[in-house]
Amino acid sequence: MKLTTKGRNAVTAMLDLCVYSQNQPVNLNSIYERQNITVNYLEQIFIKLRRAGLVKSIRGPGGGYVLSRDPSEIKIAEIINTVEDNLKVTQCDGLENCRDGERCIGHDLWCGLEKLLDDFLYSYSLYDAACPNLASKKNQEIELMNYQYNNNN
Repeated sequence: MKLTTKGRNAVTAMLDLCVYSQNQPVNLNSIYERQNITVNYLEQIFIKLRRAGLVKSIRGPGGGYVLSRDPSEIKIAEIINTVEDNLKVTQCDGLENCRDGERCIGHDLWCGLEKLLDDFLYSYSLYDAACPNLASKKNQEIELMNYQYNNNN
């Protein structure tokens, strides 16, 4: 099993959207500037995310993307499963036919790992993953406001 760049970039882009949107659309150029993911690649990712109902697109000046649900309701597994072709550990998808139609010797190990991975990714929301970033951003905003206040008085 390998989490591809597309899966990692999709989660990163959704985290960016969560942290920086402030209920306003975020355009892909802004995500590119902050995360260094090419706009063409982001377009491919966001087409899939939109079709899956994880984001909404807003057209026109000031347009971009917004989350379609509260970040606490969007699971990291949903994001990854939307853009990954196959995030499976077993060769047999649990059918026990991975070795010439028979169960392989490591079947229970790989099925267990797949279940742990799945459980972890479904237990972790976009909000959970963004919390440290949200707190850091809020602290930066407070520091900036304090700086501006102290320098204007």
